[in-house]
Amino acid sequence: MIELVTPSEEDIENKIINKESFLLIALSGRIMEYSDLIENIIERNRMTCRIQTKYRTLLTLPTILTPIGLMAIVAQIAHKIATKNPDWVIVKNLTKHRMEVRYCGKS
Repeated sequence: MIELVTPSEEDIENKIINKESFLLIALSGRIMEYSDLIENIIERNRMTCRIQTKYRTLLTLPTILTPIGLMAIVAQIAHKIATKNPDWVIVKNLTKHRMEVRYCGKS
């Protein structure tokens, strides 16, 4: 998988159109910005995506007995059902400041 550092919107769109998986690195403070950009490009090209946050479920589990924790788990499950068989999976890794954008081969 190719690693990209601060790619342009055009670079990202070319990867998506060509259905090439890639890894964005060194995204400190810009993960949400790139996540939104990539999601918009994917949807603009009439494909679907699922956005995940690495370790999110693990971090949420200790709070499952609280109403907020339970709602978070239910929301994660609902999101997975709503985005069944996506064309792309975007995995945000907040601890390492990187994001994996993986083509799933659906189309």
